[in-house]
Amino acid sequence: MQKLFILIIAGTDLIEEPGISAAGINHEMLKYTAALDSEFIYHGKVLSLDSLPLSPNKIVSPALISKACLNILGFDILIIDSGAHIKPQCPYITAYDKVTSNIREQDSLPQENIKEIFENIKKLQLEKYDELIIAECVVGGTTTALATLEAMGINAFDKISSSFPDGNHELKKQIVNQALTRTNYDSKNPLDLICKFGDAMQATVLAISENYSGSVILAGGTQMLAVKALNDKYLGHRANISIATSPWITNDKSADFDALQQAACPQTNIYSANISEILADKRLIDEIKKLSANKYCLDEIIAEYNKGHVKEGVGMGALLYFATKI
Repeated sequence: MQKLFILIIAGTDLIEEPGISAAGINHEMLKYTAALDSEFIYHGKVLSLDSLPLSPNKIVSPALISKACLNILGFDILIIDSGAHIKPQCPYITAYDKVTSNIREQDSLPQENIKEIFENIKKLQLEKYDELIIAECVVGGTTTALATLEAMGINAFDKISSSFPDGNHELKKQIVNQALTRTNYDSKNPLDLICKFGDAMQATVLAISENYSGSVILAGGTQMLAVKALNDKYLGHRANISIATSPWITNDKSADFDALQQAACPQTNIYSANISEILADKRLIDEIKKLSANKYCLDEIIAEYNKGHVKEGVGMGALLYFATKI
């Protein structure tokens, strides 16, 4: 089977909210995360800065593991920019070039820009692939996911995962409650919900789903549960659209993946790798050492994930699932 790994990158002005994400070592670096991850996924090295993104606890981006898996799997790679703050120094196609607004203050993006995204995605030739693995890198994306879920009438407070070990639920609640009371919205119209509370990555996935009839794996955690719920509202449930995530998401004690899935998209198949299988995979161990010039070891990274740091991102969970199954 010919598979395509799609990484959709997008920026949100939610990065201006202190404590919104641990996807960068400090506030300024959050703007670079999507670009650096994209460069590493495409080239196996970063170009815009000197190193991969680090969390405030200096834990390396999951892009390192994702790239190691991609080297093992040999999937084709496509980067789609849906409004990243910094554009990556690698080939990419543009679905949307503006940063999503801070939903606390204003709507995410105008309705006409949703149409622009759909028109740009129509130009892609995806039918030659048997399966798409669609991943994301959106700093602040778990908050827009929470907002869209709540706007759909799905109780998601305290159930969404975070790159922080114990979550940042109170900040997310505050932002989402202000967003939901800021404007009127149609809870049954997924495109209206994305315009008001979502992000351009969500719209890009819907556009791909509309224009591709084959098998799709949504590669991510609770963020992708929101995307699947939006997708089901827009196109109806499709059995060939599944979710693959990391074991640190499904086992996240600071969230509730199972309950959220049952509320958001109960018919959706969920896949996740086994931690012991990941740790035992010598190919992964060797690839990570090679890609990082022996700076990082798989078991040390996973020890931090086991403490609740990072957990998921850049399609890592799905790629680990595929890599440990071949």
